Amino acid sequence: MALSYIISIVVVLEVVIVLLGLYGKVLFPELTEPDMTIMTMMKQMLSPIGAGITLSALAAAMMSTMDSLLLYPAWGVLGLTFAAAFYGGLYWKRFNAPGIITAMIAGSVTFVAWHLMGNPLGIYHIQAALIVSIPLTIIVTYMTPPTSDKVLAQFFDANTNSKSASMN
Repeated sequence: MALSYIISIVVVLEVVIVLLGLYGKVLFPELTEPDMTIMTMMKQMLSPIGAGITLSALAAAMMSTMDSLLLYPAWGVLGLTFAAAFYGGLYWKRFNAPGIITAMIAGSVTFVAWHLMGNPLGIYHIQAALIVSIPLTIIVTYMTPPTSDKVLAQFFDANTNSKSASMN
């Protein structure tokens, strides 16, 4: 249901953007620079307060877009490092602290290095980081001692968790 709302909003916004461009072409045929259509429409058709509100909305939209573009690599590294710890720790009882640290460091370093190299070989940086970090994580996990049964019981044993919950 939420997806249909989002799609509807995007369709309406796209239609409005196209219509503004068409109306600008009809209203201001002498305009030589199409990039000035919205600015000219605001100057000619809106009060100073209305133009100020519209400019504020445009500036907010530009800042939001730039913020998203700048934060995509940061969220990629963050998601990659914590996904390995989360899923590995949740589904693999053998996964241990050295394995988690290896996953986080190898994934982060590979992600950033691959991004800086411009995605050589046509592989995206998150894919390269997974290709490097998963085998290294498995190797380090098996080369180091497993987590003790006492610690595992705190997280994986349903009976232990239900007993401790009933005692509180």
